[in-house]
Amino acid sequence: MNALNGLLLMAVLLLLGSAFCSVSEAAIMTTTPLQVQDLYRRSLPGATSLKQMRQQLGRTLATVVVVNSMFNVFGSIMLGSFSSWVIVEQLDLPGQWVAVFSTLFTFLVILLGEILPKAMGTRFNVQIALFVAPILVQLTRLLLPLVLILERLVPALTAQSTHITNESEIRLLTRLGQQQGRIEADEAAMIGKVFQLNDLRASELMVPRVATPTLAGSERLVSVQSLLLARDDPWWVILGEAVDHVLGVASREKLLAALVLGQGERSLAQLSEPVAFVPEMIRADQLLMDFRQDGNHVRVVVDEFGGFAGLIGADAVLAWLAGWRSLPQSP
Repeated sequence: MNALNGLLLMAVLLLLGSAFCSVSEAAIMTTTPLQVQDLYRRSLPGATSLKQMRQQLGRTLATVVVVNSMFNVFGSIMLGSFSSWVIVEQLDLPGQWVAVFSTLFTFLVILLGEILPKAMGTRFNVQIALFVAPILVQLTRLLLPLVLILERLVPALTAQSTHITNESEIRLLTRLGQQQGRIEADEAAMIGKVFQLNDLRASELMVPRVATPTLAGSERLVSVQSLLLARDDPWWVILGEAVDHVLGVASREKLLAALVLGQGERSLAQLSEPVAFVPEMIRADQLLMDFRQDGNHVRVVVDEFGGFAGLIGADAVLAWLAGWRSLPQSP
């Protein structure tokens, strides 16, 4: 019975080794580089080893293949020889039982050593990858001479893919995430709008000149008091003698504060702020970057001839991103 126990123990060890290799391979291959970076950023146990493995994925897979071959090929040969000796000579059973044992073991390898472990590795890829990563790192170091030989013989093992993702893939992942309920509909819509920023121009989001609130720079602040109180436009364009002569912009809030401070006799030109000019064909994403450079979140838009075309603020771009403003319709 000791020989039979040894045979069963050997079979169990080979099944466990095969299952370990299968679950490790499935978990590592289905863990994305973005997940690895997130795990490493959160300093989870095993994340450092996992990141090291992903950086040398070919070498890691070579280690898994070598270890798996030891269990499935060499181990099966040894188990077959040992089972023949135990069944025929120790248990004095007919040789047909060796074939029965081999068939049963093959079925168990397929089920418990391949199918189920790979299904579990795919289902719980992150948790399993974090657990097996330190073990595989040590195995790679132990088998490094053999792995290096394999890398020389098969250069494709060391070839690393530089592709991470692109805009179309992110759009698809967003849509799938929304369909599965992992991403809210408004979040998915906002992500889609972010990718449309480089397709939008200032001319599509600006307040056109005919609708832009303007004041003459020569006017005294007290003379426009009633107008400021009647309208709630946050920014006013201060003009010179010509319609295209922009002296600056003035915040309604600051103009009302100046009235309270008794500066009503000052001209609007004196109270205006310097303004940056942007072409009407500038992209919305470039505008957002431009707004970040200073505290003045408003720009005067000029046409191709340098004429005053309209006014645009950061709130216009953000309102479109948040869905508060619909996409401009083409004429």
